Amino acid sequence: MNAGPRTYKSASCRIAIPPGLPDEFHEQVREVLGVASESRRAGEATALMHQITAEADFAWMILLIHVQPFDDGMTAEQLERFYSKFNFVTIQAEPLLMSRLPQKPKLVSSH
Repeated sequence: MNAGPRTYKSASCRIAIPPGLPDEFHEQVREVLGVASESRRAGEATALMHQITAEADFAWMILLIHVQPFDDGMTAEQLERFYSKFNFVTIQAEPLLMSRLPQKPKLVSSH
């Protein structure tokens, strides 16, 4: 999973190697930075997060996100609930840090 910007319509973010991460983890961990969307409640940030998590799962990457509410957006609690929908879990309360382990693809039944 390469570092760099990701977009879906008006939603955007940046994927980075977390600063201070030991070299041996550079191939296994990425940080999601600045998730934002100009069209609130249009599903664009959700679609972007689905793309990012699918990419991370394919590359078998751990994702981190430092949850920081914007002045005109959702609260930290709302953001925490949003990211938990994508299997992020809180690993630190202050400042709020969440992580997500890679997920195995769900098997689809042929019945």
